[in-house]
Amino acid sequence: MRIDPIDPEAADAAELDDWHDFCRRTDLFDLPEDPAPPRAVTVGELFDHSDRRVTWFARSDGELVGGGTLTLTRHENPHFAEFHARVRPDLRRTGIGRALFDRARNTAVTEGRTSMTVWVQTDSPGAGFAEAMGFRPALTEIRRVLRTVDVDPGAVAGWAGGAAARSDGFDLVCWVDHCPEDLLEPYAKAKEGMNDAPMGEVDWHPVTLTGERVRTAEDASIRSGWRRYAMVVRERSSGTVAGMTDVFVSPDSPRANQGETTVLGSYRGRGFGLWLKAAMVRWLTDVEPSVTEYETYNAAENRYMIAVNERLGYRQVDAWQAWKLTIG
Repeated sequence: MRIDPIDPEAADAAELDDWHDFCRRTDLFDLPEDPAPPRAVTVGELFDHSDRRVTWFARSDGELVGGGTLTLTRHENPHFAEFHARVRPDLRRTGIGRALFDRARNTAVTEGRTSMTVWVQTDSPGAGFAEAMGFRPALTEIRRVLRTVDVDPGAVAGWAGGAAARSDGFDLVCWVDHCPEDLLEPYAKAKEGMNDAPMGEVDWHPVTLTGERVRTAEDASIRSGWRRYAMVVRERSSGTVAGMTDVFVSPDSPRANQGETTVLGSYRGRGFGLWLKAAMVRWLTDVEPSVTEYETYNAAENRYMIAVNERLGYRQVDAWQAWKLTIG
């Protein structure tokens, strides 16, 4: 077996096609109820975006049998790295995952990282692998899916109209891909509301966002094959963006991915979370009729957002854990 670093910028189309097919087959084995991942997404995840990524492919007799990606975060979290690995199902427990992890760990140490995280499905073989590599559980998140056939159109229309929110003096503003220039800095500030989302024992430091960093993330979404739908609550009198939500849609998948949803602390308790998320579902029902499912993850202790999601009709699918390892 050979393990080689891969430069996605230099890789040819056949090599990237091979990786996409490998991702599709491993996902079909591990997550048989999920839609197949779009090529633009599996390939796009190899490239540098807001953070730097290092990828290795493992091959045996020229055939792809595994791959690992190390994400090296920037800005406020230069100590942090996240590892993700895939191994062909019939070759698991043969040392491929460990060999990929060794490459990633050595690189993380060389880069001066002190904390490494891996996400695995709870009670899956991946959890056993994480434990064997020395990781320990740091955060549990619950994955939920909303199916459009289960949505109550009347209820969603009412919530989208602000029926369950104290919305006097506030408007909803929405866009696709790029935030309007006049909202860019207020929107960046609103996104900082995610800083107090539950993180368990994950070694993640709060971030300070700027319009420039928002633009970088927007461009990264486009390069990864996503259409990004965003919506905010704006206070008319001050122009403050009080809360936001975004959803990512691939033209090649019926499942949309919920991104961030947050409300600034001083505006909480007004029902803005439900207002935003219901209005988003109603909007996408009109403009993205091929979307039949929405997927979201919430920390198990995030009772407020879980209540909002369950009211909309989200139902639990499974649970995932972040495992962390101190390195260096």
